[in-house]
Amino acid sequence: MAAVPGRVFVFDEGRPVVVELTPTLDPVHEFGRTGSGPGEINAGMNLRLLVEGANYNFLGADRNSITIYDRREIEVFDSLGTPRYSVRFPLSGPWMYGLRHVAPWGDSALLAIVDSVDVTVRRPRRLQAWAIEGSGRSEVRRLLWELPVPGDTGAALLQTTRRVSRPYWGRIAGCQVATDGASRFLFRYDERTGRGDSLVLPDWRIPSWGRARGDGSGPRIGGRPVVEQRRPASLARWSDLVLDPDGWVWVRAWTEDRSEVRAFAVSVGSGRVVEVTTPAFPRAFGKPGVFYATRRNRETEEVVLLRYEGRAR
Repeated sequence: MAAVPGRVFVFDEGRPVVVELTPTLDPVHEFGRTGSGPGEINAGMNLRLLVEGANYNFLGADRNSITIYDRREIEVFDSLGTPRYSVRFPLSGPWMYGLRHVAPWGDSALLAIVDSVDVTVRRPRRLQAWAIEGSGRSEVRRLLWELPVPGDTGAALLQTTRRVSRPYWGRIAGCQVATDGASRFLFRYDERTGRGDSLVLPDWRIPSWGRARGDGSGPRIGGRPVVEQRRPASLARWSDLVLDPDGWVWVRAWTEDRSEVRAFAVSVGSGRVVEVTTPAFPRAFGKPGVFYATRRNRETEEVVLLRYEGRAR
């Protein structure tokens, strides 16, 4: 999902279609149709296969453009949902990696954030931020920056659980931030200067391997494990990240109870850290005091979109 002043967008990869809603979540209209032609959206995959916390966001929006990734191409629409052009970006390698986020970037470019892995272990895993300008023969791709990501290599990459660390990324007003999901560093990249540095995250303690519920107990058939789960090379310390319009990075801490929300906000400018008490972790922000989140119904697997508004006491 994505939000811009006065508008909220939701991309349902399962249908697939983009729905525009008002800030109070009343449907306004929808656009996009299934197909493989220009401006059409390829049918998605069964999202129940994804590991919770994978944090894919195949929808990006600003005041002028809307970007959609359908695991085959990045479709670029204008602010009204009229198709503009497509960028070929086919899925490659293990399905749980590859392109993670898309977002408009200026008037004629977009950002593609890639969790790059190589199961042959020829190159290390890294989170990459690519700027893509133009399309077709005039298309130019530039690697803005990349972040080394710790973790397993080779065939071990094909096994993933909630305990495995994953990188998370966000952007606001010319500043990109990311965490490798395991360390105490929040990496910051300034688009204007092309320079990067880091901020320090809280010392959030996580259970050692074997002490959290479910450690080592993978899927079973007939009471026997299908695949033996060993200790990941890098345990997850963080499980989500999002930026608010005031320049604060919200980082969700990993917890054994999936329904528990423990979050910290980090100022992009000063590095100040505060713990945030919130009923849900934000996916996007509206007017001051308003944010949007999702919640999955464990019985039906349906995902519900929710609006939260704080009130002064």
